[in-house]
Amino acid sequence: MKKLVLLSLAALAPLYLAACSDQSSSSSSKSSTGSATSSKVVKKPTISITTSTTDDPKSIAVTSNKMYKSNVSDSSWQGNIFKIDGIKMITTKPFKYHDDDDGIYNSKGVALIKYSIKAVAFDIDGDTNTSNLTTNLGGQTNIDYMDSQDTDTVNKGVTKTGIMIFPLTDNPSSIKSLRLKTSIDANSVKNDSSKDYDLNISLSK
Repeated sequence: MKKLVLLSLAALAPLYLAACSDQSSSSSSKSSTGSATSSKVVKKPTISITTSTTDDPKSIAVTSNKMYKSNVSDSSWQGNIFKIDGIKMITTKPFKYHDDDDGIYNSKGVALIKYSIKAVAFDIDGDTNTSNLTTNLGGQTNIDYMDSQDTDTVNKGVTKTGIMIFPLTDNPSSIKSLRLKTSIDANSVKNDSSKDYDLNISLSK
């Protein structure tokens, strides 16, 4: 055992001496210039996604993202306004997403859709858990309702915002348009109507 230790130290000696030499040179340089350098650790961006209803959220590495503005809106339901305020397309490292209905999505990113509901005619139940998203490339996925933030109840005369999150099976940077389908219900004892929305969203610069 002692021989092994001695051999290890002998093998490391040249590296140790080189490190000391570099440190000494660096130290004298700092003294003469009066400046110092420091290494900064930059954390890579991640997004937290609940990839399965039986697991805790996972941090998925983000490689790029792009924001899009939107003016898509629908007021055909007795004046109540459902509006898409913006979309964030996020490219991530590939991950598997377990959907309750469709099984496993081999996901390449996620779409974050910010929307608002303005209750004009009556109170609205803002539950959007049955939403699905289709891309122009043919990928269709259901909403990640575990991580999305719906508006909950929107009282008459109030506007509230929410965020829908969808895993994407297509490369987000190649997607040019989205088709969002969602349904919301009235939250009133005098009104049991509902509205199915089918919205086309162009991702233009």
